[in-house]
Amino acid sequence: MFHQTIYGTPRCCPNRLCRHEFYRESHLGWMPKSEVEAYAIMRCPKCKDTFAVVQLLSMVHSYMERLPPDPKKSHKRHISKPITTKEINRVRKKMDSENVFTSLNDGMKPGASPPPEVSDQ
Repeated sequence: MFHQTIYGTPRCCPNRLCRHEFYRESHLGWMPKSEVEAYAIMRCPKCKDTFAVVQLLSMVHSYMERLPPDPKKSHKRHISKPITTKEINRVRKKMDSENVFTSLNDGMKPGASPPPEVSDQ
């Protein structure tokens, strides 16, 4: 079995046939190796190979933070506004207008016939 030890902070896939760039999402976590070293577990987004990179414990978190975010998965965060009383009243009115719990429990009673929409004809 071939064993390769990768040291440092690689920016791209160590697989010589791939060489795709690593992103923050490529960093799957870390495992302790000794008192001062750890394995940073990296997965290439293109070839799906998984690598264990030997780093000092102090380097693991800073390495993950220095990696660029994945451009395909990085969306602008939706800054939500607080819920207004108008929205709360609208939802309450909708919940009160329909008897939600009885409509959920229709057909859940043992021996009851299924609702007409579900019956097979």
